This record gives sequence, C-alpha cells and structure tokens, in this order.
Amino acid sequence: MSTMSDPWDVGLLTVPPPADTWHGDWVAFWPAAMPGYRGMVAAHVLPTVAKGADHNASGAAAVLPLLAEGTGDGGPALDLTLAYGLGARHEADQVAALDALLMLATTGDLDAPAVGAHLGTLAADGAFPLSRVLRPLRDAAGAGAALTVWRLLAAALPAVLATSPPPRGTPDVLGLAAETAGAPGLRI
Repeated sequence: MSTMSDPWDVGLLTVPPPADTWHGDWVAFWPAAMPGYRGMVAAHVLPTVAKGADHNASGAAAVLPLLAEGTGDGGPALDLTLAYGLGARHEADQVAALDALLMLATTGDLDAPAVGAHLGTLAADGAFPLSRVLRPLRDAAGAGAALTVWRLLAAALPAVLATSPPPRGTPDVLGLAAETAGAPGLRI
C-alpha cells in the first residue's frame, strides 16, 4: 500500500527519483506514459528543453519528436517548447526540433504563428541568438515546409524587428522569410 510520504510512489507505478535534477533522464518517459496529453507533457519537459537554448545543455530537445508523435492538444506549452528547441545550441537538438516541427506540420497539429511569436520574443529577449534558428528553418523549407516556415517567421519578425539593436542573425532570418514568401499557397 502506498503512503503519502513517498512522492515517487504513484500507485501501481513507483518511479525512482532522478539523481541529478527533478527532470533528470526521465524526460523521455513522459511522452510514452501520457501520449494523449501532449500539452501536459510539453509543460513538464519545457524546463529541460529550455536548458538546451539558454544554458547550452546537450540532448535537451531529444524528447521533441516523441512529443510530436503523441496526441491531444499541445497548446501554448508545446508551442513554447518547440520554439526553445529550434533555438537550441547543439545541432542534434536542432535536428530533433526540426523533426518535431515537420511531424506536427504534416499532421496539421502545428500552430506556426504561435511558435513563431514565441521564437521572436525569446530571441528578442536574448534567450538565444536568432541565428541559431536558421539551420532548422532552412532545412524545413528545403523539406517542403516553406509555407510553414513563412508563417512561423511572419509571426516572429515583429518582436525581432522591434528590438534595438536587432538580434544577431536578423538579416539572415529576413532573407529566409523573403525566400519562403514565394511558397505555393501563400497569399499576402
């Protein structure tokens, strides 16, 4: 019988406490344990994924493709988590964010303007250099998601352009936005 004094005993499933941090190596566990609650899982893994962007932690965004495979509404937590993943320092984390972005876009579950708004705000606030998002977004456009990239950048640019001085990488991001503005199906 479980007692209330042990926070890691959750009925039939007893989860051992992670040794290093509260999130520890168990981040990848949550999408599998709660596949229908994408927003709740995204909120739980957000601090870990954010460390990949603002503290340069490696492997922090590896959970994003698992999260994208889930179901349920992602909401603002998923949008913000994906924005942090796109701004990750390490290439492997950027690739994981790219994979998640493409999966969500393919299934119609990506709110590109919301992700873009978060991305623009984070870059404008200095959470990560704007130039970090170029590789994953350029790769997304090259993979056939140019319209998605345009929608994302169109929402990111107001916050970025309102910043003085503009964040590093702004001219390159503007160039990518101009390239994707000609995407099929886009009406300006």
